[in-house]
Amino acid sequence: MQTSLTSRTLAWVGTVAGAVAIVIAFASSVEAQTYGTTQGRPASSASPTYAAPPAPAQPMPARQVALAPAPRQAESKLPDLLYIQPFVGFGYANMKSFDSDNFDPEMIDPNANPEDFAKTTKGSGLRYGFAAGLNIIFIHLGGRLGFTQTNGFTLGTIQAEVALVPKLGPIEPSVRVGLGYAWLGDPSYSSDIRDATDVYGLALGAGLGLDARLGQVVGIGIALDADVLNMSRSTDPSKITTIKVEEGSAVGVQVALTGHLTLHI
Repeated sequence: MQTSLTSRTLAWVGTVAGAVAIVIAFASSVEAQTYGTTQGRPASSASPTYAAPPAPAQPMPARQVALAPAPRQAESKLPDLLYIQPFVGFGYANMKSFDSDNFDPEMIDPNANPEDFAKTTKGSGLRYGFAAGLNIIFIHLGGRLGFTQTNGFTLGTIQAEVALVPKLGPIEPSVRVGLGYAWLGDPSYSSDIRDATDVYGLALGAGLGLDARLGQVVGIGIALDADVLNMSRSTDPSKITTIKVEEGSAVGVQVALTGHLTLHI
């Protein structure tokens, strides 16, 4: 009886031990599968997995600082308010070109030379002088003083003038008109009596010019000018005491071709 009880007990313990072994084996199998799935591959190929090295950190871009552009220095530019224009060239004058009224008076003079008045009323020679004034955008307001030196006389003119000077880059054409005074100086009379006469009158002028700027200050150019002269001959009572010289008048012209240098200030 005891032997039978012992056999039963051993059989039951063996059965329980087998069941526990099966449970342990099943639990181990489930744990292995769970671990393999977590690593992204089956448990059967459980080779070690190495993570890729992290990419090197990109340097942070330097902060772009928006700097305000430095103010441009103003170019040194002269105001160009004034102009000075010396000129020189060739001139011709005939004070009787259009009209003459007793401009060559007959005088009782034993030393009179018939050619005196011819050479002291027309001639050609050096023309020189200068102009100056204000430059207002494309208009010149100023004056002009000039002399024509001939063999028989010096004709002087002084005029107030206005000129239109459009700015076409380095080239500056111009047209001008002027009005002023003209006089005859240093006449080569052969008689002191004729030296006692004074010749003067009005001068109405006009001209065309063409200038080329060589820089901000300097320019060169040429000009063709013409003046209508309305001259009168009068006597100086302080010089004439015995012989009366009649007065007269004439209308003539002066033309000149000159070159000039212009200074802009």
